[in-house]
Amino acid sequence: MTTKILDSTVISASIKEITCLDFIERCSKIYPVETSLEVFRETERGFNKITTNKRFRCIRVIDLRYHGQYHSLLNYMKNRYPYLHDGEISSFLLALLEYEKKNKEYYDL
Repeated sequence: MTTKILDSTVISASIKEITCLDFIERCSKIYPVETSLEVFRETERGFNKITTNKRFRCIRVIDLRYHGQYHSLLNYMKNRYPYLHDGEISSFLLALLEYEKKNKEYYDL
């Protein structure tokens, strides 16, 4: 089954702009939904705790801080693409390190 990896834009839109309040919950019934710890933290800073907890009950949060290549790749990406924030970079690195390198199916949204 193909995993969907979300960045903070998709999660924020599901809270503020998409009229279907259970958008992520519906998606998670069809396929696994994951994001990075950084995206979770960005969402926590931007929304109240109740809203954040409701959105993340169906999203698996992956902490890559202990992955051997994560910090060097994160620093490289931050320097190479300074206009991207940690959430966008970390969701990309989640797709690369946990799916692409292991030949698992995913979509990075």
